[in-house]
Formats: sequence, C-alpha cells, structure tokens
Amino acid sequence: MRAKLLPQSVLRTLAVAVAMLPALSALSAVKTQDVTYTVDKTPYVGFLAYDDANDAKRPGILIGPEWVGLNDYARGRAKQLAEMGYVAFVFDPYGGGKNAADVKQSAEWSGALKADRPELRKRITAALETLKKQDRVDAKKIAAIGYCFGGTTVLELARSGADVQGVVSFHGGLSTTLPAKAGELKAKVLVCHGAIDPFVPPAEVAAFEKEMQDAKADWQLVSYGNAVHSFTNPAAKGEIPGAQYDEKADKRSWEAMTTFLREAFTPGTSVLVPEGPNGAVFADGKRARTVIFICDGSGTMVVKLQHLKVALSQAVDALHDDQQMMNVIFFSDGTATAFDSRANVIVNAATKAQAKAFIENASSRGSSEPFAAVRSAARLSADLVYFLADGEMEIPGTPNLVIDEFARANFHPMTRVNTILFENKEPGSERALKEIAAKYNGTYRYIPPND
Repeated sequence: MRAKLLPQSVLRTLAVAVAMLPALSALSAVKTQDVTYTVDKTPYVGFLAYDDANDAKRPGILIGPEWVGLNDYARGRAKQLAEMGYVAFVFDPYGGGKNAADVKQSAEWSGALKADRPELRKRITAALETLKKQDRVDAKKIAAIGYCFGGTTVLELARSGADVQGVVSFHGGLSTTLPAKAGELKAKVLVCHGAIDPFVPPAEVAAFEKEMQDAKADWQLVSYGNAVHSFTNPAAKGEIPGAQYDEKADKRSWEAMTTFLREAFTPGTSVLVPEGPNGAVFADGKRARTVIFICDGSGTMVVKLQHLKVALSQAVDALHDDQQMMNVIFFSDGTATAFDSRANVIVNAATKAQAKAFIENASSRGSSEPFAAVRSAARLSADLVYFLADGEMEIPGTPNLVIDEFARANFHPMTRVNTILFENKEPGSERALKEIAAKYNGTYRYIPPND
C-alpha cells in the first residue's frame, strides 16, 4: 500500500508541509505513587495510578489485593485501569505496605481479618476515603474491585452500605458474619466466580445468592466454566491445588467488569449498547461499546488531511461519555501511531479533548502501509473498527496484501470493520476495502472530494 511516485516539485512541497506539522505522539502517560494514610494512628501505604494528561475529574476505582498484600499483580491491575481513564488506588490490608512472606503467613494475616469483619471494614473504608480525596477523582463516581481475599474485602465494603456505585469480586470468598440488610446495600454487585473453585463451594455460593436476594440488591454472579480459584492471575500455576490461571476466564471477567463499570457510573444505560458515530464520513456506527478509528496519515493525504481531521473529531464527539471506549490510530511509513497504544480509553469530556488534540496534531508523511496499524487495532480489540484509506495503493499486489494482513491480524470474531475509501476511487483499492468490509460484517463507503 505504498504512495505513488510524485513529481519532484510536489515532493518538495510535501517536504515543506510535513516539516511544518508536528509529529504524531501519544499524549498520555500513567503516573504512579505511594500514598500514606492512617487507621487508628497506624500508617498504611496504598498505591495510586492515574493518567496525568490532564487534571479533569474522573471515576475512581479502589482495588483489594490478594491475601499476600499489596503486590506487583495488584499494581499492574491499577495501571491497567489508569490506562482506561480511571484513577486506581490499591488498598493496603496489613499496614506499612507490607506483604506476607509465604502462603502460611498469608493465610494467618488474611484469616485474622476475615474473623474480624468490623476491622476489615474499617481498613477498607479508610482506603476508600483516601481515594475520594485525590485531586483527579470524582468522589461521586467510585467503584471497588478485588481479587481473592480482596474480593471478599470489597464485598464487605458493599455490605457495610458504603456510598460506592459498584463492587466487583474476582474469585473472592462469598461468606460473611455480617450479611447485608435490605435497603442498606447501595452498590451494584458483580461476582466473577470460578465454577469449580474448591475454596468457594456451591453451598457458599447459594448462601451468597440468598443473601443478595434477601437484601434486595442489584447483583449478578457470573460463573466461568472449568475455572478454579485465582483464575485471573498468570502466576497461579497450580502450586496451590485448586488455584490455577485460566486465560479465557480472565479475559471474559475483565470484559464483564468493564461493561459493569460503565453501567455503574452511568445509570440507565444497562440495557442498550450505545450507538457508534453516524456522521458524513464515519457512518453506520450501529451499536458498539468500543470503537477504533484506523486512518491514513501518509504523504498522499497532505491535501485531504484537514477534511479528515474535521470528520474524525466530529466522530469522537459523537461517542457517548462513560458508556464507550475508543482509540485513534494513524498509519504511515509502515508505522502505527495511536492515541493510546497501551489500551482503549473510556470516553468522557477529558479524553475526547485529548483525542481531538491528538488528531489536530496529526501530520501526513511517507508511504501508506497500514499493516502495523491493523495489527495494533486487533491487539487492542474493539466491537467496531473504521478503516479509512485514500486509495493510493495501486502498486501491483498491494490491495491483496492489505486483505491478507486483516486475515493474519486475528480480529475477534465479533469485531465489525467498516471501510472508507477517501476521495480517490481507485479500482484495486475499492475492491480490497469492499472485500474487507464484507468479511467482517461491516459496510463500505466512498467519500468523494469535498463531501
């Protein structure tokens, strides 16, 4: 998909234009820091992660770590959530940021807190209040998630009547000595459970379900077939019998969580998936939780780029705050430059402004192979992908290479790809884009100049 050879006079003009335009660059970066707070005059050290691209308020997510304490696994989850546009804070269950030395000590320390639920609630509540005080946190939009012992902990937070929008337990224990009471449980509840978890037997699951029913809670329990305890942690390799990582259950439960959080933070949106953009260029959005725009940023786009920028910014504006996720990827010279190369981001006023600034700073340069961008979009994963190219791929064989690259990229079977031929209606390009759209249940559109 290389640009056609152009006359030297045009190339000189392009070189000047490109030199005047700033290079594409990602605008965001995750920052992390330890945050000390106190419980009964004892210092506790939590871990905070956030995107520092702007100071806008955003939802906060409190994380309950596994029984070992605040470890690298919990820190990694916090960074993932920060990449998605949240402020994440990992709770310190034992004080001083200390971790248990081994399985025996983990069982002793976590067991002591499970035997003293008021103390456990006191500690997680102190962490919650610390999260609410962070500068970038919207204190009216807070959720908590937890893993294993951390799952037990966030369920206790919900049972206490804490003013949070939602809690998610991943393979956490479900029993309690202080069951929820009708009218007191404010948070929505999601439990992601391993169907054959030997540490959370069927009787415990049944008792939890009855508790939620009696409390008239807004709750759901998803049971993942063949999954046992610790199914989200790649470090769980079976050394502890009944604790084993399960990649499918890990990915499915994370997706369940992301959908749950969007619903929890935006009441009234639980039934319908929101519409994607339906503008003059980026049309046929239909319903999509996650939208990725792949756009041509090659040298042949230099005259057309402003038209694309306007249409792309309008499409970003049309996305639904707190209900959808997005990304924007430009391709040129065989490279892919993404708005956020690490993860798709939650749509809100702040991330829309950042994305539009990223779009405005885009420049056109070089040749137009989209292969890296296609692979990046497949890795990031989306319900809907827009692929826009200007048709300048008439070197023999290039259209077929683009088709082959989409096939190799291994998109999710449910991903829909809408293709857009932008201003140049070349026969080979048109055939390739139509074929890609047909294969991925999308639509093909041609946008003539000045449309």
